[in-house]
Amino acid sequence: MTIMDGPEGLRFDLFVRKVCKCLVLTEGMRRRAKAIPLQGRLRLNVVSREDIFLFKSVTERDQDLADMAMLVSPALRWDVIRQEIAEQPESWRWVARVYLKLVELERTKGITSPLMKELEPEAETVTAIAVLVNRMGRGPIAQPEARELLDPQSETFHRLVLKRMLDLGIARERDGLYELVEGR
Repeated sequence: MTIMDGPEGLRFDLFVRKVCKCLVLTEGMRRRAKAIPLQGRLRLNVVSREDIFLFKSVTERDQDLADMAMLVSPALRWDVIRQEIAEQPESWRWVARVYLKLVELERTKGITSPLMKELEPEAETVTAIAVLVNRMGRGPIAQPEARELLDPQSETFHRLVLKRMLDLGIARERDGLYELVEGR
């Protein structure tokens, strides 16, 4: 990433391939971007307010939350943000960050995103995946231990998380034990 500051305080963040090791520039983002002619044949493609909102939701700078609040208006298309999250490769790795940023936006700015209820179960699941990945780094794990680590009161949550890990190719099951897939 390169940050460029202009003379009047204008700031550009230039990213190559990924934003904060999370988001990639998808075809949807390219279609939504607006081309601004600069000089001659030079033009600047500016991503949509929805994509900027999403970028801000995965970064950790002090001003990001205020910027997100500024971007929220009746014109902000939450459905576009929802669709972009779904189209991003490996969004499961960072969707909990988006959810937590939306919680913080509600808590500090009084802005409630319609995406919060939808993202909450996914954020809980991927947070649980992180717990199990950490534990599985020490060796295979059986379902009872996964249940104890995640939610001893739930009969099903640990199963849902383990299944998700299998579906994502993070883990594999052998003889009732779950282990990390090497190279993941």
